Amino acid sequence: IDKKGAQQVAEALGVWESGFDGKDVTDAIAKKLDEIYIKIGVPIKIRQLDIPKDDLISIARKTVKNFNFNAGSRSDAKQINESMKLLEAAW
Repeated sequence: IDKKGAQQVAEALGVWESGFDGKDVTDAIAKKLDEIYIKIGVPIKIRQLDIPKDDLISIARKTVKNFNFNAGSRSDAKQINESMKLLEAAW
């Protein structure tokens, strides 16, 4: 984490507190963004988009076909597994 950059974002959002570590600052930023998004009606969870949880695996499988997705040295199975973790966290 770029703590200086994160601090600048936190300050701009009005959530910076002296003594924040990397986790504190990213948590504060995320909480504030959630509040802003909720206030203006932007979904913050995948389930709010009426996408069935059972469809997450299909979405994850499609990430290996996305030309912008950098596979690096990861296998398709590893990419799908990592995508599923992210999708489930966002569920």
